[in-house]
Amino acid sequence: MPKIKFFARFKEEIGKDVIEVQADNISLKELLENLSKDYPKIKEFVEEGLVAVNHEVVNDLKMKIKNSDEIAILPFFSGG
Repeated sequence: MPKIKFFARFKEEIGKDVIEVQADNISLKELLENLSKDYPKIKEFVEEGLVAVNHEVVNDLKMKIKNSDEIAILPFFSGG
């Protein structure tokens, strides 16, 4: 089962830090669209932040997701 992890204010707004879903061999975009039915804020998070799959930031939402994948939805951050 893919795990979707949320960080910082995204975690606070969803009320969970991890969601596990049944999905295999669907696109990342499809997965996020399916999740947004139960968690409408996810669409905003993706537009406002970064999406990582298995610890790598991705820009291609067409990539296929496997059951073993870990997806992270992160807000933009800055350092100093």
